Amino acid sequence: MPTPLSLLLPLLCLAACKEQTATDSLTDKRDGKAYKTVNIGEQVWMAENLDYEAEGSVCYDNDPANCEKYGRLYNWATAKNACSEGWHLPNEDEWDALIDYASGKEKAGERLKAKNGFSALPSGSFSFGGGYGSPGGCITGYSGGGIEGIHYAYSRKMHFLFDNIRTEEYAYKLDGYSVRCVRDNQ
Repeated sequence: MPTPLSLLLPLLCLAACKEQTATDSLTDKRDGKAYKTVNIGEQVWMAENLDYEAEGSVCYDNDPANCEKYGRLYNWATAKNACSEGWHLPNEDEWDALIDYASGKEKAGERLKAKNGFSALPSGSFSFGGGYGSPGGCITGYSGGGIEGIHYAYSRKMHFLFDNIRTEEYAYKLDGYSVRCVRDNQ
């Protein structure tokens, strides 16, 4: 005779499988590069950082091998228009939906690095004033929201060693960060 625990285990397994997401791909018509994508909640996100060579973008430490591994780093003006046709830089609401789906801002960093197919990488950053932020430390991506008339934009930041994700309201628009695009609603 089945025990209550043996009846409950399959349900727990199904609940845990919520983190499993279907993956697909996107081919950027501009340069032919293919990117993995992932369905997370009601959204389709790129599962890797954008590597489209556009004016205003650089490879970490000016090394092309870093672009292959981490994608390119984009300043704000370039990031706003860097996504392929049919895709866009995520706005605050889209980031919030992603974070909520990944168990909230205190745990989303951990889950987005490994468990949801989002595969966040610590890609570093570049400073307009010169120099690069460590690729082994932070994962930062611009949000589609900027503070009009000011030199700052919103970004989302995950530190490789911590589980949380936070909003940075003062990401300098001339600095460079990685970009993840989200598919336009269809």
